[in-house]
Amino acid sequence: TMLCNMCHQSVDGHEEVVVTVCMHLYCVRCAEDALCGGKCKCGKSLAGEELKRVKRRICEKKMKLCLAGLAPDVILLICKYGLDFYEKQKTIEIKAWEARASNLEKSQKSLQEKTKNHHHEIQLREDKIRTLEACIGTYTAGGGTPIANLCDPTPPPADLSFTSIEPPFRLDAVSEANSWMMGR
Repeated sequence: TMLCNMCHQSVDGHEEVVVTVCMHLYCVRCAEDALCGGKCKCGKSLAGEELKRVKRRICEKKMKLCLAGLAPDVILLICKYGLDFYEKQKTIEIKAWEARASNLEKSQKSLQEKTKNHHHEIQLREDKIRTLEACIGTYTAGGGTPIANLCDPTPPPADLSFTSIEPPFRLDAVSEANSWMMGR
């Protein structure tokens, strides 16, 4: 299986592909984007002869004819170039998979950190709930028992009477102050 060096999809089902002299392979659809401006994705400038549309499958008859009449050393050189191209493609494929794996590892670490933070936040909220539950006293509605202080779990003194608390000022002093301000 060979992959397009742009979209990383298999080109096995494609009838034609585009190859470059710098040993890159593109599906025909991606070749237009990848080679826009006469440059390959590796940055190499490409002239017309440095890229070629290649049929992926040729019939046996054409295969015999394309090598017929060539000297064995030329045939071997063609095979070497073909194998070098295949090796280069496998190297590109491995690098693409390594990049994907690295991105997945980064995403996994990020998600693990977020999960850890969420668990910590949940623990804090559960602790707060337990504290509030412990602080809430029981009370009897209408029975005269005061509600326990939510901040202080100790019960209030039994002789506490809200009517016995004196205000910090005299009401007649407030009336005098209001009269004095109105008179001005």
